[in-house]
Formats: sequence, C-alpha cells, structure tokens
Amino acid sequence: ILNGLISTGSLGQFPPALEELHGPEVAATIISLYSAIGIFGKLLLAGCSATQLGLTCGSILVAFIFDITGSYKPAWILMILLTVGTIVSWLISIKASYKYRNS
Repeated sequence: ILNGLISTGSLGQFPPALEELHGPEVAATIISLYSAIGIFGKLLLAGCSATQLGLTCGSILVAFIFDITGSYKPAWILMILLTVGTIVSWLISIKASYKYRNS
C-alpha cells in the first residue's frame, strides 16, 4: 500500500498548474475524471492488490490533506515519511530473503 501511496501522491502537483490555467472548478473536474478513469482501469486490468489500493488512495489522500490544511506541505511530509517506511520495509525484505538464496 505504501508503494502505491508514494507513487500517486505527486499527482497533487497537477491541480495548482491546472487551476492557474483554467480555474479551480475546471481543474477539479479534470483531476477527478483523470483519477476515476485511472482507478477504474487499474482495478479492471490488474484486480485489487495492496499496491493498487495504495495507487487508488494516494492522490485522494493528498487532495484531502490539502482540503483540510490549505497547503501541500503536510502532504509532502507524509509522503516523505511513507517513502522512508517503504524503503525500510524493502531493506528488511531483502535481508530476510538472503536465507533463501542458497536453498
């Protein structure tokens, strides 16, 4: 799930650019449609997995944090923490896999 969250959290950078060009209502519509189509396609093609769940929730989580706080800074801090958590879990997994290397 963490991998998916950190992969889509950066989608939060699209709304500021779109809002600047088209206004907040059009930007919200574009991002919502983009996310809905992406979510539907990922679930349809790949089934539901932990990564897909994270991918589905990542941009929504960042948007929710922005709506609550009015800033992307807390979302970026959360994404950094989740990235560190993902790296640590990968390293633990790699270390655990060494015992099966010569089997």
